[in-house]
Amino acid sequence: MVSGRQLRKMNSALRETHAPGEHVDEAAIFLHPSDAAAAGVAEGTTVRVRSAAGELTGRARTDESIRQGAVWVPHGWPELNVGRLTSERLDVDPLTGMVVQTGLPVSIEAGSSG
Repeated sequence: MVSGRQLRKMNSALRETHAPGEHVDEAAIFLHPSDAAAAGVAEGTTVRVRSAAGELTGRARTDESIRQGAVWVPHGWPELNVGRLTSERLDVDPLTGMVVQTGLPVSIEAGSSG
């Protein structure tokens, strides 16, 4: 899993940065189309992402620019909290002591439709 920032979303869940009528980024889990197909996940449906520390569920978006084998989850969304996939015991950078929030091994699966 790779986590990152979106152009039109602050790294805080409390602030929006778009002008009226401008495109607004969305909370979604981005996958390469072939990875989504292999997991039985269709565009716009629910996908579950699991790590050794936890899981999160969100809407799937396919994107050819996402590297095959990677899952991209943006920061700053309360419903897609990357922290649910991290652990202060398992994934800590030894130099900084910060929880690792990118490069985590994860699995994906189609979520429930309900």
